[in-house]
Amino acid sequence: MNITLKERTPSREEYIRLRKSVGWKILDDKSIEVGLKNSLYCICLEYNHSIIGFGRIIGDSGTVFYIQDIIVDPKFQGIKLGSKIMNALINHIKTNYSKEAIIGLIAFKDLDKFYKSFGFHCSENNGFYRLS
Repeated sequence: MNITLKERTPSREEYIRLRKSVGWKILDDKSIEVGLKNSLYCICLEYNHSIIGFGRIIGDSGTVFYIQDIIVDPKFQGIKLGSKIMNALINHIKTNYSKEAIIGLIAFKDLDKFYKSFGFHCSENNGFYRLS
């Protein structure tokens, strides 16, 4: 399977299609455009020139970074593509920013095992994870 990882921001339409594919809420167009534009870094997985996965980093560009919107189209789940996205995002932060920066994320509890495999630990069962 020829899946490529690209450093790029998805279009609003691509982002909406991915969110719909996993059953996530869709915000208004303006909010999506602003949010994507203000991302610090984006990764897209593409198959046959179509986006099948996405993840991004948001934050203050110095001390705090959040990994956001890790999405893989359900037709492509189960083959470690989410891990590929996470590794690229974490590597980008560690390569380009302070080693002392806080890296966090908010996730559903059923993804606890997935995020812990990257060194994240949940604080007090509130869904906030921080990289150790």
